[in-house]
Amino acid sequence: MPDESANPEQPVRPDQIAKADFSQAEYKRFYANHVATTMSLFEVRLILNSVQGIDPQTEKLVVDETLNVRMAPELAFALLRSLQQTLKQYITTFGPLRPLPPSLASAALTGEALNAGSAADPENPHQPGS
Repeated sequence: MPDESANPEQPVRPDQIAKADFSQAEYKRFYANHVATTMSLFEVRLILNSVQGIDPQTEKLVVDETLNVRMAPELAFALLRSLQQTLKQYITTFGPLRPLPPSLASAALTGEALNAGSAADPENPHQPGS
C-alpha cells in the first residue's frame, strides 16, 4: 500500500533519488531477448519482448511475453546515458560484446554508435533530436 504522506505533485530533487525507499515497491523480473522502440510527441516507448523463436510456417517471431515501458523523452535520454556508461564499463571489464546474428545486426547499435553517443551533452538538453 502506497505511503499516504507521499506527494506525487512535489518535484523530486537529485539528492532525494539516492535516498529512495523501495520497501513498498513491488519487484518483478522480466527477461528480454528482443527490443523495439517507438515514440510520440509526448513519450518514448521501450518495448521489451521474450521471443521463443521464429514460426517456420509464417516466418514471424513467436513472442510469449511483452513489457511496454513508456517514459518522457527526457527520461529516455537519461536512460540512454546510463546504458552508454554501463556498456562502456562492461566492455572495459569483460571485453568486446559478442557479435549479433545477421538477422539482428542491421537494427542494432554497434560499438561505433555507442562511442558516438558519448558526445551527447547532459548540460545541453536540446541536443538529442537537434
